[in-house]
Parts: sequence; C-alpha cells; structure tokens
Amino acid sequence: ALLAARTAYSAARTRSPCSTQIAQLVHCVSLCVLSGAYVDTAPLDDGRLIHYAAALGAQDALALLLSRSADVGAACTTDGALPLHFAAAHGQPSSVRMLLAAGAQADAPDVSGLIPLEYALRGSDGCTPHEGHAACHELLLRHLAR
Repeated sequence: ALLAARTAYSAARTRSPCSTQIAQLVHCVSLCVLSGAYVDTAPLDDGRLIHYAAALGAQDALALLLSRSADVGAACTTDGALPLHFAAAHGQPSSVRMLLAAGAQADAPDVSGLIPLEYALRGSDGCTPHEGHAACHELLLRHLAR
C-alpha cells in the first residue's frame, strides 16, 4: 500500500491529478491505517503519506491521516520540505487549509530557508503555476498576517 501511494503521487506530479489517482491514494492510505500501520511510517522516496495526500489534494486521505495524528511537521530528509510545502508547491488550497487548521507552521523553512509561501509562488518541478497556487499564496499570506 505504501508503494502504491508513492506510485500514485509520482504519476500525478507533473500534471493535475485525476480522480482515479486521488482515489488510489485514498484507498492506499485507508489500507495502511486500517491494517494498523503507523501513519508516520518511514519516508517513501523521501516523502510520507501525509506529503503525498497534501500534494495531490486528496482531502479524504489527508483527513484520515490527520485524524490519526499524522505529523504535520514531518520534514523530508533531503530538503526539509513539510506537507505544507508540498501542498503549496502543487497548488492545493484545500490541503493548505486543512494543514493550517491542524497546526502546520506557515513560516516553517525548508533546509534552503524557503517557507511554504515561496513554494506557492514558484510551484514545483514539472508543475506549471496555476490558480491553485494563487489561492495557496493568498491563504498563507493571510495566515502569516495574523
């Protein structure tokens, strides 16, 4: 199930995820959680389930992970990106909202010192910035202004 989650994310990374890819991720997360797997299990290709759910905008999967206390502050080992960085980079405002509500830090830097707001501005590799990025930027700006 963990490998399938990583595969669903990889397939959707360079374009808008389709409903099938999101459904696959939700199914994989459900299987992991229902089988008793630790939701913050060892990183998959340097990302955890919460990173993939946030990046794909898979709200059901993200909600399930958050309900099981998945770590919103879990950093990737190579670049220090958090789930909020992933959501902002992929232009997923619903994920940004959910992560902020769960206590994610909007001003948390990655190892290069970039915060999620900057990820929303530049998008991710292979992901052309779109209206979702602008929405993430606005959400993060308002959150930081509090």
